[in-house]
Amino acid sequence: MGRKNSPSAKKELVTLITNYEEAKAENRQLYLDADQLADIADWYASERKFEEAQEVITYGLKIHPGNTDLLIEQAYLYLDTQKLQKAKKVADSITEEFDSEVKLLKAELLLNGGKLEEAQWLLSTLADADELETIIDVVFLYLDMGYPDAAKEWLDRGKSRYTEDEEYMALTADYLASTHQVESAIIYYNKLIDKSPFNPSYWMGLVKCYFVQEQIDKAIAACDFALAADDQYG
Repeated sequence: MGRKNSPSAKKELVTLITNYEEAKAENRQLYLDADQLADIADWYASERKFEEAQEVITYGLKIHPGNTDLLIEQAYLYLDTQKLQKAKKVADSITEEFDSEVKLLKAELLLNGGKLEEAQWLLSTLADADELETIIDVVFLYLDMGYPDAAKEWLDRGKSRYTEDEEYMALTADYLASTHQVESAIIYYNKLIDKSPFNPSYWMGLVKCYFVQEQIDKAIAACDFALAADDQYG
């Protein structure tokens, strides 16, 4: 689910995981809030360390039974490991059905079943539908599930309000790259690099675009900048 993107949040998460793993290695009790455990599980899952993610979730639900954040992570973990029916069962057990994260989870389950119209209706009921964070989540959901036209509708939703916002520009660049509009994507990534020259994700966006265009020299140069930027970004 990718909550931790900024340098400070990234460092905070690294510290959290380090403390958790040290306590585990020493067989020492370490109390963590449910959202902290959910973040740790999310990181393990993003690294495809599914057993470790499951261990964190199981532990978390013992001390925070029925917690929505942890149940959401459990459902996504089942999705990651191709256990669709278990994911549905967990999603159905969540009582906070009006929570935006719950609706996003259920929309992904619907899209997994090819139920686009039902997913579109559910996402239309999001209370924070016009917030940039929500727009980003929905656009990437549709792109990941193979519905670029639906993604474009949500991208356009934020155009008038967020055009100059860096996160919205990054979303636009990623959308363009994902839908094979490479020249336009390159323009956006270069604009983003002008704004934040040490953000490695923008350089990696360029790398992928140049590889698609078979401009290998430019891709290698951009990759070098991405590595240097990553050191600066933390």
